[in-house]
Amino acid sequence: MRPDVVVADNVVAFPALLTGGAPYVRIMSCSRSVVTREFPLTDVFVAAQIATPLEIATTVDIEASTQAARATLDDGRFDYAPVTQGSRTLGWVSAATLKEASRVDASLTPLDRCTIIAADASVGEVIQRLAGQPFVFLVGERGVQSFVVPSDLGRHPC
Repeated sequence: MRPDVVVADNVVAFPALLTGGAPYVRIMSCSRSVVTREFPLTDVFVAAQIATPLEIATTVDIEASTQAARATLDDGRFDYAPVTQGSRTLGWVSAATLKEASRVDASLTPLDRCTIIAADASVGEVIQRLAGQPFVFLVGERGVQSFVVPSDLGRHPC
């Protein structure tokens, strides 16, 4: 028998796979202990793969009323959004702080106080940064180009 490919889901079959002469695919366990120990995926994928590009993001204009800004976030069911002025990114706001503020700029976390990392940083780095602040901007060749929030961690990299 000469299969085109072998699919294995059991570690004890590995020696046979290596000597069998056919390409193989391992079905990996979804167990957290296997994923983090055998395959540290947080170091394989990069931040840009789970980020939202600014050009397609829902944003809040700095000149908008807090009511309009809250409505924007509520309509999209977002907890956070980048704040812009024209094409310029100024920082981010949270839906929670907008509820208490009289102006968008009063609830703004300005860019100079934001966590900013390279778009090619590992997802592991993003996870560490999100522990300290719930919004991380990514910078690439074109400057600030995207962002990651905690809910992005559940998305599949593409």
